[in-house]
Amino acid sequence: MRRIWALLAGAGFGACIMYLFDPQSGNRRRALVRDKLAHYSRIASERIGGVGQEIWDRSYGTFATLRYQLNRTPPSDDVLVARVRSKLGRAVTHPHAIEVTAREGHVVLRGPILASDVERAKVAVQHIPGVTELESQLDVHATPDGVSALQSATPLP
Repeated sequence: MRRIWALLAGAGFGACIMYLFDPQSGNRRRALVRDKLAHYSRIASERIGGVGQEIWDRSYGTFATLRYQLNRTPPSDDVLVARVRSKLGRAVTHPHAIEVTAREGHVVLRGPILASDVERAKVAVQHIPGVTELESQLDVHATPDGVSALQSATPLP
């Protein structure tokens, strides 16, 4: 059985050599093979580069999380306010209407808010690293009618 495979491999190798080094079309065929190899190596390089960047980004995020878990220093009040405002921007329909203050992990929310946004806002803020206490002094409204800060916003998906 081995001899048959060796014979077939030798015949295939010989056919390849004849195909590529044919005096009439060999140059064209070799150029075609060279171009195909260059094309597929470029595609592989681009895909591996994208995967490499994703691996780098994920590992950076993991190390940042581990560093936070080991360090556990509370964020400054300004950083905490910025984190809360950022999270509120994705959680409520009128984030500009809410005033945020923070002091040593104690976060206070003030201002008008729609009733449909209250629970989302509280849950979002409570899960922010560094928030130890949440005080809600929000002025809850069922509809935006008559409240200028609650006008003209795009609804959340």
